[in-house]
Amino acid sequence: MKELSKDKKSLNKNISFLLEILADVRKETEQNQKEKVYIWAEYFSNWIDIWRYFDNCLGREKLLNSCLGFRLFQLNKELIWLWLECTSGIYDSAIRNLRYILESFLQAYYVDKEHPNANMECKLEILKEIDKLVGRRLIENLELDGKYKNQIKILYSDLCKFAHPSFKEWQKIIKEGKINSKVTFRYDKDSFEECIKFTDRVMDIIVFS
Repeated sequence: MKELSKDKKSLNKNISFLLEILADVRKETEQNQKEKVYIWAEYFSNWIDIWRYFDNCLGREKLLNSCLGFRLFQLNKELIWLWLECTSGIYDSAIRNLRYILESFLQAYYVDKEHPNANMECKLEILKEIDKLVGRRLIENLELDGKYKNQIKILYSDLCKFAHPSFKEWQKIIKEGKINSKVTFRYDKDSFEECIKFTDRVMDIIVFS
């Protein structure tokens, strides 16, 4: 029991140390990116506007039976987590999460569009059937304008370069010497601004879908 207690104290100490590091990174980020840090207020404002629009147009019952409505409700939490990641130097994870957010909204849009009158139990069965309809295959099946669909494909492809080990990732490490932000939690101007651009692009897709 003494050993267990000692391990617990050591773990708590390490967690506290990590939280201090992340707090320092957030402070440095806010000092260097005063204007862009506050763009998150704009994201939340957009989220509130979309939620109100859905609530007014669909009504509460249809909203509760909407996959898109659920993903929109979930976006509140996702935006908070993205803010923490982007301001704490956890850039790669933030971009991977953005890919998940994009794909989850596209999937929800597809199911709701194809089966507008189905309840959530029925939509669960549909989701089971299309479980492998992901990524570019999912995008191809969306009933969207060709130009807009191509824009989504490009965004998805760009996000995938961070979701999988890629040449672009290694190029940054080997050619550009972007090593520190890969192995430690620290502020990196280029990586932070890249996350903001990706967030802008994903939010644009959500707003106009």
